Amino acid sequence: NVDYFRLEKYKAVDTIFHSLDDSLKEKKDAIFYLQKSAQLRLDMPGIACDRLQKMLHKVPQKSYFALDETMPPPRANITGYGDLKVDKEMCMAYSLTPLFEEVSKHTKDSTWIYYTSKKGYINLYPYVRSEDFHLTQEDMQKECYTYGTPALNPQKELYWSPLYLDAGGLGLMVSVGKPVYHDGIFRGVVALDMTLDHLSELTSKLDVFEGTAAIINAQHQVLAVSHIANFSAKRIMQDRQLIDAAHLQAPESLNDFMQVDDTFIYKRHFKNAPWVLIYSFPKNEIALFVFKKMLPLGVIFLFLLIGRLMVKKILSTQKELEILNSSLEKKVETKVHELAIQKSKYETFFHKAGVGMCLLHESKIIDCNEMVVEMLGAKGKEEVLGHFILAFSPKIQPDGTKSLKKARVMQKSLLQKGEYSFEWQFKNLKGELFWVDISSNVTYINSQKVVQVVWKDITLRKALEESNKEQMSQLIHQSRLAQMGEMLSMISHQWRQPLSSIGMVASNMQIKIESGQLARGSEQEAQKSDLFLLERLRRIEKYIAYLSETIDDFRNFFKPQKRRVEFDINTLIDETIELIAPTLASKGITIEKSYQADQRVYSFENEIKQVILNILNNAKDALIEAGRENPTIMIKSYYHDTSCFVEIEDNGGGIPQEHVEKIFDPYFSTKSKNGTGLGLYMSQTIIEKHCQGELTVVNTQKGARFKIALPLFTVKVYEKEDAVVSL
Repeated sequence: NVDYFRLEKYKAVDTIFHSLDDSLKEKKDAIFYLQKSAQLRLDMPGIACDRLQKMLHKVPQKSYFALDETMPPPRANITGYGDLKVDKEMCMAYSLTPLFEEVSKHTKDSTWIYYTSKKGYINLYPYVRSEDFHLTQEDMQKECYTYGTPALNPQKELYWSPLYLDAGGLGLMVSVGKPVYHDGIFRGVVALDMTLDHLSELTSKLDVFEGTAAIINAQHQVLAVSHIANFSAKRIMQDRQLIDAAHLQAPESLNDFMQVDDTFIYKRHFKNAPWVLIYSFPKNEIALFVFKKMLPLGVIFLFLLIGRLMVKKILSTQKELEILNSSLEKKVETKVHELAIQKSKYETFFHKAGVGMCLLHESKIIDCNEMVVEMLGAKGKEEVLGHFILAFSPKIQPDGTKSLKKARVMQKSLLQKGEYSFEWQFKNLKGELFWVDISSNVTYINSQKVVQVVWKDITLRKALEESNKEQMSQLIHQSRLAQMGEMLSMISHQWRQPLSSIGMVASNMQIKIESGQLARGSEQEAQKSDLFLLERLRRIEKYIAYLSETIDDFRNFFKPQKRRVEFDINTLIDETIELIAPTLASKGITIEKSYQADQRVYSFENEIKQVILNILNNAKDALIEAGRENPTIMIKSYYHDTSCFVEIEDNGGGIPQEHVEKIFDPYFSTKSKNGTGLGLYMSQTIIEKHCQGELTVVNTQKGARFKIALPLFTVKVYEKEDAVVSL
């Protein structure tokens, strides 16, 4: 009977183990399906995503973009930080939404299904608004993403992540994911999340066998324990904290339980995840089973035995109750004393903390510490308590939003999440404005819902941020002055020849008049003199028109653009070369051109002209300083995929290797004199921050090669942007 019981129990546990393994296989197969679909879409010639290009937008006053628009189901949630750039990969991520919905239907125990791009955005399913969730740079460091990167996953394999805390407030969870590559380049990961609550539900099926079951991952973290619900919702438990070391080291039990001391062990590794299931129960449980089988035969004996024991128990009950009552009284006194000490410690911490702390009920301040009183410039707590917290705020916040309207949005998020952090500007009783960083959470005191708020003064930090903006403005101003000097030098080269020609024509006319060669004695002589004068005047008029055209070219060059325009990159290069051509010719510098790009660019035309002109000027200075016999600048244009490229290379010997990494730093210059160190810094800012492109430099065998990469936008999604800052 004992052997039969043990083997039947082993079969039941083994059946549940394979059921769990099949559940993991469903998730693994779903990830393979999504990863293949993502790579297939990236290999397609083109993915139409007009709706995405129209609806994706920057969130006002925020550093991220989002897709919060009404659309037919399934709704996509694409959100991320940094610059908005709609490209083929983002279109692919958007197109995965119906597949996410289908996978969710077949794996109902999944929490989130998503694609996270290396570029800093995510498509998350189910849909959630950006104000409740958006991808941050900190999220990119979590195991659900990093375990798919080339650094941690060079083999490009499916991975199961360690435990990590969900950014959406769902506690600890684990992810299964797979990296997505295109053309051999890592693009992002597609993944599926499970919470520990789900794994606890799976292992709870083993509770009926009166043993203990646990699931452990490859990092020795406990994912679930059968008899403890939500055992680690907020902290990670290691296997050694819950499971005996001898049980962890036991071999796998393939046909029967393994016996370790007084315990039977079932230990199996899952095929579809790097996890192990350990189930154990005490050896005496089998003896209890045998005892139950024999119970009908000994019921009379047990009845008599229990009756005799009950008599003894009744006789000793009074004495035991007296001892128990005395023990309980001592325990109550000890507990009351401990609670009094804890209350005293909390009150001391609350009132003497180095940050402001207050309690709100229905938006009114019901308690606060001394730091809040000091921040608000009050004489005592009586001037603060009982007032609405908005009474100490200006009517309008610095972003232009009414304080009341903004507070309602914050309150809604707080009630949904249970906690919320944000920055806020207050006004003290003296009328002085100051900034605070607020952390708030909902709690209960005496069954009453209250909001606990912690204030941290950040006025100094905000002042430093404003100072940094002013410094950037000064950098831009200095850069413009430096380039104005370059422009004046170019204008002088442009004007030298026509002005010289005008002087020669005027001098020739003066000599003719003074020498009497313009005779008018006869009608024939007068006609000949008039023709001479008219021809010379036409020359002067031509030279003056050339000077006027030169001024218009340079004036248009400096005119700022508020909107992107569509233009031909080759024409733009030629127009820029015309501005500097006389200067280059005077130095004997030759321009070699190779134009292969036939695609039009949609961007800020004048700003790109300024960047190219700045690089040409730097190349000219490098060639003059190097003293080359045949100084040459090579300009090449071409396009690849969704980008247009412009390469500018000189034969001046290149940039010293120790300076290459610093060449785009502000105030760093390799010129022996008259170098401001701002031109290349501002050029990179214009290309990368305003034009969503890239500016890089490398040394070649001849000299330095600067490469400008610009996106070929086919849909004008930037028409509402403000004017960019130019050189």
